[in-house]
Amino acid sequence: MIYLSSDCGDSLDTWFFLHIIPQDTKNLRKPKEHNFNNFDFNWKSKETHIYIPKISGSRLCAATIELEGYLLKAIRTVQFNKTGRLWQDYIDLAGVSFQNEFTAFNLTDNNWENVISRRHAGFFIANTFENRQSIYVGNKIRFPASGMREVEGIQYSSKYINIFVSGGLLDPARDGYPNKFVVDEMENER
Repeated sequence: MIYLSSDCGDSLDTWFFLHIIPQDTKNLRKPKEHNFNNFDFNWKSKETHIYIPKISGSRLCAATIELEGYLLKAIRTVQFNKTGRLWQDYIDLAGVSFQNEFTAFNLTDNNWENVISRRHAGFFIANTFENRQSIYVGNKIRFPASGMREVEGIQYSSKYINIFVSGGLLDPARDGYPNKFVVDEMENER
């Protein structure tokens, strides 16, 4: 998560609430206390200086916060200073998808052929924010050879997202790398 500011002065001597609400409550650190994971920070502790000429034409100050690799339901953020709340935002991510077309990795080993599982109806993709927010249990995925399949399970690791689909094994040669598969938007009511 990156916060940007063109004002790199004293106005950033503030505190930011950053509450990450996971889609699945098993990803809560303190499930009995809150419905969110707390990433609150002081700007100075996370600040870096960057130059993005196409956006600002000048130097920007940035605060970068590393998020955990699970599906998000929402983000709540607020900026405070000594006198009180300056602004707040609630970003509802439920049902938001950032992409619907994916290309499989070029990976073959004892467990995977062209990133298609040799043992289960499944595959994996990189664990990125866009990917996490774009594939959900219940989605329909259209593969070039194996046709339409429903997502039955998802497992997140630090680097990858394992996705398990309905039906028999997928075809590594025609569904895996370098082929693309598509999350069918018409079928993805959540």
